Amino acid sequence: MILYLGSAQMFSNVVRIISGLLVAGFVVPELLGTFNGIGIIMGYLPILQFGIMNGLNRDLPYYFGKGEFEKAKKYASVTQFWELSLSVLVFSILIFLSVFYFFKSDFLFAAGFFSYALASIHHYFGLNYLQVLFRTNQDFNKLSSITLIVSVVSLLSVLFVWKWKFYGLCVRSILTITIELYLLLKWKPLSVKPKFDFAVLKEINKVGLPIFIVGIIFSLWGTIQNTFVLKFGGAEEFGLFQLALMIETSMGVIVFSVSQVVYPKMAFEYGAGKNIKDLLQVSFKPMLFIFILLIPSIFIAWNLLPYAVNWLLPKYAKGVEAAQWTMVLLFISIWAVNNNIFNVLEKQRDLFISIIAGMLVYIITLLFMHHTAGFSLKHFPQAMLVGKCSQLIIGYLFIWKYLREK
Repeated sequence: MILYLGSAQMFSNVVRIISGLLVAGFVVPELLGTFNGIGIIMGYLPILQFGIMNGLNRDLPYYFGKGEFEKAKKYASVTQFWELSLSVLVFSILIFLSVFYFFKSDFLFAAGFFSYALASIHHYFGLNYLQVLFRTNQDFNKLSSITLIVSVVSLLSVLFVWKWKFYGLCVRSILTITIELYLLLKWKPLSVKPKFDFAVLKEINKVGLPIFIVGIIFSLWGTIQNTFVLKFGGAEEFGLFQLALMIETSMGVIVFSVSQVVYPKMAFEYGAGKNIKDLLQVSFKPMLFIFILLIPSIFIAWNLLPYAVNWLLPKYAKGVEAAQWTMVLLFISIWAVNNNIFNVLEKQRDLFISIIAGMLVYIITLLFMHHTAGFSLKHFPQAMLVGKCSQLIIGYLFIWKYLREK
């Protein structure tokens, strides 16, 4: 199953990289930076979760592992109500901003906020809620199929960008998220009706809030980096940095997919009474497989990228080094899959310590580079590499401690 999933994701990533390069070639960096600059708001949307989705993500496979199926379904029903409510709230706010800019005759921002308003529904109800329901091997195969379909649609919809530039970016975004949301709804493995139950919501939140607090800080790490790039370099440099972000998103899907499989399996096994060593065995082979797969892939991509960009996207040449160093980050990121064990064991305090330490190392390293060598896009992934390594070292020291205690 991991082999099929990994192969599907690799194919999907190649398609995503090609479509991303085409998009970058059709739109000037400033416009691409403006569109993605509006999209920074998406990085802050998880703040409104307050741990509910995190609780379901951990408890749904855990209670299935314990054989408490009705409790798992009840949790899914209440969580669906929560996610739909958040979707309506954020959608309304972004639509208001879209209308506001429309009547100010700023049609670029109006279209941008409208597309991200629809993306907020996809974010909360689709990616957060519906994807969590996919838990078995057969379910993950369906998710892989959805990824392949959406990546092909994403490639074909580049024609809209070629035709309408900024507005094409908006149309492309709306089309891809609509198709993905439809497929997630069509193939969802668990069907329950949304229901409000405050007592159940508190139970989910009790488990999910600590995971949420730690997870939101970790997810904000990348958003903070984007904010630094935009602040220090402006819209044009942020547009050039999209090459690195495209690489990170496209190749990072592989790591996310492995984590998406490993996390519920860990929770299921823990609910069934397995120990920490058993949980680590769940993740070791998939991580090693992807790590070995990345070695030749990143070596080839590192050497070919400058030629590809100079040929296809000469105006993005200044962003090549940052993109190359972003590839190296993937070697580190794959070993972060074991961060899931902190959530399964409800040891979020230790994960929090490792993340804060890593972020501080990242910020200190970045500011040092900026002070001594001036602004350079490559400094951001280089500083991130140092920070992520620090987080992993501390995290694995905690895991080693758990093994010794058992």
